[in-house]
Amino acid sequence: MALIQSGENADPGGDYNVGIGYRSVRGGAGTFSSAQYNTGIGFKTLEALTTGDSNTGIGTSALNAVTTGAGNCVIGGNAGDAINSGDNNTAIGRDSLSALTTQSGFVAIGALALSAAAPNVVGTGSESQIAIGPNALELANGAGAAGYCRYNIAIGYRNLRSLATTTDPETSDHNVSIGHRSMETSPEGTNYNVTLGNLTLTSATAVNRSVAIGHQALAVAAADDNIALGYEAGLVADGC
Repeated sequence: MALIQSGENADPGGDYNVGIGYRSVRGGAGTFSSAQYNTGIGFKTLEALTTGDSNTGIGTSALNAVTTGAGNCVIGGNAGDAINSGDNNTAIGRDSLSALTTQSGFVAIGALALSAAAPNVVGTGSESQIAIGPNALELANGAGAAGYCRYNIAIGYRNLRSLATTTDPETSDHNVSIGHRSMETSPEGTNYNVTLGNLTLTSATAVNRSVAIGHQALAVAAADDNIALGYEAGLVADGC
C-alpha cells in the first residue's frame, strides 16, 4: 500500500494521526498545525486537514475537503468528500453525504444516501437528517433564504428519495418514513408525516400531517390530515 505523501505537511503540533494511502492526512502546505486523533485510509483521505480533530475517513477521497471539521466518520468512496467545517457527521456508502459542507449531525448509510444535502445561501437549507438505505433522501436539499429540507428520517431503499425544496420559502420537514420505497416521490411541501410499510405514501402530491401504516397505505393520497392503518388502507385518499 502506498504511503507516499501521507502526513506530508504535518506540523509537530499535530499528534496521534494516522494516514495510509497517497496524500492521506496530508494537510495543506504550512497549515496542518494542531489536528489530532485523525485516521485516513485510502487515496486522498483527509487531504486538506488543518486543525480538525477525531475524524475518520476510509475510502477514496473520503473526507477529502475537511479542514477544521471534527468528529466526522465516513466509510466509502467519495463519502463526505465536500465536508470542510461540519462536525459529527456519519456516512457509510459510496457518495453518501457527498455535497455536505458546513453542517453537522447528519447520518447517511447506503450508497448515495443524502448525497445532495447541502446548505442553502444562508447555510441552513438542509439540517440534521438521517437516511439509512441506498438512495434514501438522495435529493434532499434546501434552496433560497428560507427554503428548508430538515429533520427528516428515512429508512429503506429510495425512501424519501425525491424530497427537496427548490422554491423559497417552501419547506419539507419533520417526516419519519420507514419501508421500501416509502414516500419515494414525495415533493417539496411535504411535512409532518409518519409512515411504516413498503410503498406507503408514494404519491407525487405534497401531503401533510398524515399517518400511514401498512403495505401501500395512503399510497396515492392527495390530501392532508389522513390516518390509514392496514394493507392498502386509504390507498387513494383524496380528501373525500
